[in-house]
Amino acid sequence: MDQSKSAKKQKGPIRSEAIIPLVITLALMALYFTLFFDRHLRRGIEWGATQANGAEVNVGYLNTSFWKATFEMGKIEVTQVNEPAKNRFEIGQVRFKLLWDALLRAKFVIDLAAINGIEVNTQRKSPGQVLPPPGPKDSKVAQFIAQSKDRFSSTALSGVGQLLEGLDPTKGVSPGDLKSVARVNALKSDLGKKESEWQKSLEAIPGQKDFTDLQNRINAVSTGGTSNPAEIASRANTVKSLIGEAQTKINAVQSGATSMSGDINGFQKSIAEIDSWVKADREELEKKLKLPSLDSKALSEQLLGDSILGKVQKAEHYVALARQYIPAKSANKKGGPVPVKRAKGVSYEFPVTTSYPQLWLKKAEISSKGEHSAAGGDLSGEILDLTTNAALIGRPAQFNLRGDFAKQGLRHLALQLLIDHRTDTPTESLKASIASYPVGQQTLSSSDALKFGFSKALGAATISAIAKGDTIDLNLGNTFQDVAYNVSAESKLLESTIQSVLKELPKLEIQARASGPWDRLQFAVESNLGKALEQGFGKQLQAKLTEARKKLDNLIQAQVAKPKQELKSRYTETKTKYLGELEQRKKQAEAVKAQAEAKLKAATSQGANALDAVKKKFRF
Repeated sequence: MDQSKSAKKQKGPIRSEAIIPLVITLALMALYFTLFFDRHLRRGIEWGATQANGAEVNVGYLNTSFWKATFEMGKIEVTQVNEPAKNRFEIGQVRFKLLWDALLRAKFVIDLAAINGIEVNTQRKSPGQVLPPPGPKDSKVAQFIAQSKDRFSSTALSGVGQLLEGLDPTKGVSPGDLKSVARVNALKSDLGKKESEWQKSLEAIPGQKDFTDLQNRINAVSTGGTSNPAEIASRANTVKSLIGEAQTKINAVQSGATSMSGDINGFQKSIAEIDSWVKADREELEKKLKLPSLDSKALSEQLLGDSILGKVQKAEHYVALARQYIPAKSANKKGGPVPVKRAKGVSYEFPVTTSYPQLWLKKAEISSKGEHSAAGGDLSGEILDLTTNAALIGRPAQFNLRGDFAKQGLRHLALQLLIDHRTDTPTESLKASIASYPVGQQTLSSSDALKFGFSKALGAATISAIAKGDTIDLNLGNTFQDVAYNVSAESKLLESTIQSVLKELPKLEIQARASGPWDRLQFAVESNLGKALEQGFGKQLQAKLTEARKKLDNLIQAQVAKPKQELKSRYTETKTKYLGELEQRKKQAEAVKAQAEAKLKAATSQGANALDAVKKKFRF
């Protein structure tokens, strides 16, 4: 055999079995990044932005360069939720460059980004898709709205029309459900039980038999027929003992009388509370019948509460998104923001001063000029320190924006947003204002009885909000001028009254506040509309309302008055009986004691006379 053939060939420094797979892998990666990466990234951005916006977001183009570490996308369209045929705004171009130092660590750090060519309220080629709103289980504010449905009913003035036309509030009301009637019946039953208890207590207190026996024993003690000092002293001691026994019975009567009197008088308070139950019944019936309130604050809440709460619900939605994708310190300890679903794995970030967060946009400059665009405007601002780990960089994220879209009617727009997620308690604060903006169709009240709103107006708004942990303090201010109101009501009297009120209202002013935990908000709305309506309806509606309430009172009294009077009469008889008996026993006890004390006085006097006689006899 040829040994040279059997000997293994020695490998050189280049190993084809390792190089070929590596070259193929790199070639496939290069092919993917060349042909598919930009498309997939664009679709991912569109999906995530759509979820955040609640309606379709489109990215016209997206280009990346692996070797230059650059990113550029443009013609970004953000659909309006309430009007899908239009965009909230369009962004002409977004471009930035990534740091290679961070990329080598699989981190994305952007020193400076540019956002240009911003337009608002642009027309779409086709309506954008609108996502369904979150269900009640997903939103604490939605739960609060469901619980407060009656309070923020937008049909408040429909009851006014019925009242003006001569509503009879007693029709369709069932008196069988009156709580005041049930309370009177319950007190009747309680009084029967109390009478039994008071009778037992009275039997335990010394009575006629006890005092007669004691009186007979006192009468049996003689105060004459002897001059023997020893016998007289014995009689005196017997009387003293009887006085002590009388005092014991007096104490027992007083103690029992105090206890029984307190219980008897206490029951009278329960009877007096029937009037408050009657009042509660009337208020409950008013709610069921939807009798209107003439209080300006209540009118403002009922007319405007739904629209304001819609803004609160949006605020909760955006706060939740901010906390999901810009997590607080505690969330970063658990692995950072909620990522797109992938295979199991956790990203760890260590508190090293030279480390980078997973994503960090140091600064983005917003700049736009609108002189060459029908939908554009002059806009400037910046985004600072937008990151997935604020605790690592030690600074909060900031958004500052100022602009003016004169061609669109949006004037003097200003926004300051601070997202501070450096601690375990995330905090977001917002201050925003717009001096003027056009308003389209707005519906404030919609029911078969009343449709109320306006078709157009010129608005101005301010907003300030601080969300901290699970609480929010939100203040909203709106002013509407040049309002074209829409009013339609079944009651022509109501319709004409509202129209006359609105003619005297040059502008509509609204101030609203929502504060507290998301699911237990303290909510308040004030508006000059509520005040104007209160004054406009004036004495006419007040008289109708007073008449309606009087009818309800008469209905309740017709059910309550007779059993209430029976209860009071029975109680008065019982009270007179037991308190009179207690008073009589007190007097009997005092009389027996006084008789015994008189007997003791006589015995003492007799003893003194006997002693004087002895002294004279023996000439002391």
